[in-house]
Amino acid sequence: MSRNLLLVSLLFSSLFLKFCDRQPEYEILVNNLVAYLDDRNNEEIKKLFSKTAIDNTIEIDNQITRFVDFYEGKFSKTHETSYAESGSYDYGKTKIDFSILHYFYTDTCRYFFSIEWIQKDDSNKNNIGISYIYAQKVDDFNFTPDYSIITSDYGIFIKDDKKN
Repeated sequence: MSRNLLLVSLLFSSLFLKFCDRQPEYEILVNNLVAYLDDRNNEEIKKLFSKTAIDNTIEIDNQITRFVDFYEGKFSKTHETSYAESGSYDYGKTKIDFSILHYFYTDTCRYFFSIEWIQKDDSNKNNIGISYIYAQKVDDFNFTPDYSIITSDYGIFIKDDKKN
């Protein structure tokens, strides 16, 4: 009996550690985005956006091309990734969204990305994906983002200089 209890305890412990050790989905999203930028893969970047964002963004393909052109170098290391998660539950429908702040280095620049991402929306599956990206090159990570350039709920907004 105690041997079976030990085996069951080991099984639950290993499952618990596996789930605790799992990379959060928002980090996977950010890592994929940066990898696609490294590869200059416009189509994969576009797939990260929600259908709603794609349908409501003027010239999304041109915005993605500009974003890829704006990005210099290859990913080197993450400085910091933080997020705020919010959600709602209404009449059995769940919505989970994230505001992600990603500070990182390439071999040539420092970048800050602010990403609005809907992970789950039972009411409208077309909303699942990235809504918008704000991107900026920075001299250091002590700066204030210029969110005034965000003119819509959807798309890619690039602060195209290193001035803080």
